[in-house]
Amino acid sequence: MATPNDSRTVPFTFTSALKRLGGDRQLLRELAIIFYTDAPPVLKDLKRHIAARDSEEAAKLAHALKGLVVTFDDADRGHSMSDLVRSLREEEWQTTQELLPHCERAIEEVTRECEKLISNSPI
Repeated sequence: MATPNDSRTVPFTFTSALKRLGGDRQLLRELAIIFYTDAPPVLKDLKRHIAARDSEEAAKLAHALKGLVVTFDDADRGHSMSDLVRSLREEEWQTTQELLPHCERAIEEVTRECEKLISNSPI
């Protein structure tokens, strides 16, 4: 049984992302818009493919989400997403079901923070 990383253990901030971007707040905002736009529908598709036990397509979608998440967070959230990708590639459905809620929470948390960043930043 996998022990998923709990994204609540490390508060989410854009600090590490901003540092990796050399302090470029406009680029951070543009990436936040991409995440905010792309992540929710990809998550929806991922859940649909997991329900259908389509491990190949689900792993591709989970990998895409992992890429979006690690753009902003290199801590627990990215590790949870990596664990999900691995469980899907290995068709470990029980582990996938255990990891999915943690990954959903991580994506929802980053989505909320991206929304705040977008709405509080000048265009």
